[in-house]
Amino acid sequence: MANDLGSVRRIAQLARSVSSTLDLDTVLKRVTAAVAALRPDIACSVRLIDERAGGYRLAGVGGVPIPERTPVIPHGRGLTHAIVAMACPLLLEHYPDDPRSLQRLRTARRHLTVYYGTPIGIDGEVLGVLSVHLPAGQPPSTEEQTLIDTLRSGCRVRAASALSGDLRDCRLGGRGSPPHDHPRFSG
Repeated sequence: MANDLGSVRRIAQLARSVSSTLDLDTVLKRVTAAVAALRPDIACSVRLIDERAGGYRLAGVGGVPIPERTPVIPHGRGLTHAIVAMACPLLLEHYPDDPRSLQRLRTARRHLTVYYGTPIGIDGEVLGVLSVHLPAGQPPSTEEQTLIDTLRSGCRVRAASALSGDLRDCRLGGRGSPPHDHPRFSG
């Protein structure tokens, strides 16, 4: 029971940290930092759909550095696309073997061969993916998956707030046009 109470407290603390700001970039930094804090030997990233760039733009990273990450993964490719298409979490015990994996060599060199990815969405529309790379043979526990999904929910709530504010500003003439650097309005 004490362990369950500790888990609830940890989830609540992480959720408060993420929900304390409305700025999407700040939320993404806090989410990736919080996910990376779960274990010292994991890496995580957030990719958002960016129509102007034609793919999934790297919007946040945390944890073990993975050099030469692809800034934009083209639509239709990679595990990110698989999660967007399925609109549900994906756990792979050894993802370098998965033909959809684009980052397998970079992460395998760091022995990060377990993959857990979960979609970030609003009202049934997927906006991006929170991906976590874990050491070989060490998939996320049920508690860690719950924490990751809770943090992903924080991204979703802030993305929804940012989106609704941008749409409201456009309709009311606040900025005159959608923000060009926002992934949902690019293109």
